[in-house]
Amino acid sequence: MNVKSILVLEDELELQSPLSNILAKIYPAAKISCLTTGEEALKSLRQTHGFELVLSDIILPGNVTGIDFWKACQEKFPGTPFCFMSGLPREFYLSMFPDSHPLPGFIAKPFSSRELLDVLTEHLVRSAA
Repeated sequence: MNVKSILVLEDELELQSPLSNILAKIYPAAKISCLTTGEEALKSLRQTHGFELVLSDIILPGNVTGIDFWKACQEKFPGTPFCFMSGLPREFYLSMFPDSHPLPGFIAKPFSSRELLDVLTEHLVRSAA
């Protein structure tokens, strides 16, 4: 799948660069933006035509969580492919979406490049269907 714009929403700066590098190898034509807070992401969402893929942490500094940003994305750009990454247990993640179907993608930290590729591929295919 040809992805042209990706947002990485990750507050740990030491993870942004490796994530960007992995994503650049998977999607070489994509413009990858990295932000650290939900507030920055909401501002960016208002100033863009959306993103073709969002990879976001769940817990972020400030008052806007990754979940809040996902909801805003779905309101403004329904169907935006979205994948959460977190060190939190998968059960905790699932409990945050009792009525959401389909669920956004999820990958547990730490993860390998291959695991990320598999989750993103599966989620992008599902979003395109």
